[in-house]
Amino acid sequence: MNKIILIASSILLATTLLGHGSLDDYKTLKAEYQAAVTRHQKAFETAPLKERKSLRKNHPIGNFWPRFEELGKNDGQATLWLIENAKKGGVKGGDLAAFKRTGYARVFKMENNAAYLSTAIANLALDANTVGDEFVVGHLRRLLKGTASRSVKGIITVKLGEVLSASEDAERAAEGEKMLAEYEAKFISEGAIAIDFDATTIDGHEFKLSDYRGKAVLVDFYGFW
Repeated sequence: MNKIILIASSILLATTLLGHGSLDDYKTLKAEYQAAVTRHQKAFETAPLKERKSLRKNHPIGNFWPRFEELGKNDGQATLWLIENAKKGGVKGGDLAAFKRTGYARVFKMENNAAYLSTAIANLALDANTVGDEFVVGHLRRLLKGTASRSVKGIITVKLGEVLSASEDAERAAEGEKMLAEYEAKFISEGAIAIDFDATTIDGHEFKLSDYRGKAVLVDFYGFW
């Protein structure tokens, strides 16, 4: 009898773990979503015009949104994905600002968020028009006081300086300009130690600038217009 109960419990546990959400990790889920989007896009491009309206309504994000929501309860990268895709996921109107504020607040409270903290800070600054300058400035000031990382401090200083310098308030704008000038003198002047950053090569190799410390490094900035 005990063996039967044990086997049944094991089957139930395996079934639960194999269900969507509990075993999802961010990279795997994101790759799965992107593959689904690619398939959907190809189907849309080859479908007759009369079928495209239906395909447009049935975007894959509807199936993946609950899984990202579940994962986002404990995963900051999933929460950032939800924030970034909020409009596409159906968050609209006055709910959008509140949704993003809640998401950012959750990300910044999470422990072990160093891997994506820089991305969160940059995205927060870009979302200033949606979440409000006061929300952005408040969080960036708290983060600036609370972080010991030199590279993260540099990123926060730049983003906070940019937001403040764009303010219509003369005092705030002056504070922002001063922060940007101090950042440039400390981090960009000749002989200064470059801020560390993470990146991924075109073949998927993840690296940090600090991995090449002591070696000559050429950083090529480019864009498309």
